[in-house]
Amino acid sequence: MLESAEKNGIKCYIGLSISNDNSGEILANPTALANNLKFLEDVMHDIYAQYGKKYPNALHGWYISNE
Repeated sequence: MLESAEKNGIKCYIGLSISNDNSGEILANPTALANNLKFLEDVMHDIYAQYGKKYPNALHGWYISNE
């Protein structure tokens, strides 16, 4: 996806979900939420380290949502 976006001048945002159960219960647990957000931050730093320099114009950012 990033290779194609880079070639075509498209900016990409990568979306990550707060939790994988989609129940929203994690939002009521501050400790679990903080731990999950830290994990997702680490994931995004890893993605950027792997692809940020290779696709500098395509990898535009990321967002975290409770989907």
